[in-house]
Amino acid sequence: MKLLNKKIYYCIGLMSGTSLDGVDIAYVKITPEQVQTLKTAYFKYPDEIKKRLKSIVYSKSVKLENIAELDFLLGYYYSYGVNKFLTR
Repeated sequence: MKLLNKKIYYCIGLMSGTSLDGVDIAYVKITPEQVQTLKTAYFKYPDEIKKRLKSIVYSKSVKLENIAELDFLLGYYYSYGVNKFLTR
């Protein structure tokens, strides 16, 4: 991929895989020539989040209210993880 303006970008990315055990965070530098990983971390989900994730993933039927609550909880946890990541 060619970057049009040839600037350098610094980005933080988050990923949670299918194991439902936590979130990976990466800080990368992107230039027109390469993507360089500068720092990574892993944050294990608290038991309550893991329980709710599994409940939704493995249920045949899910209430919208439960999805909305988990969405809010995950957003809060991801922001907590990024803040801890940045202060390490």
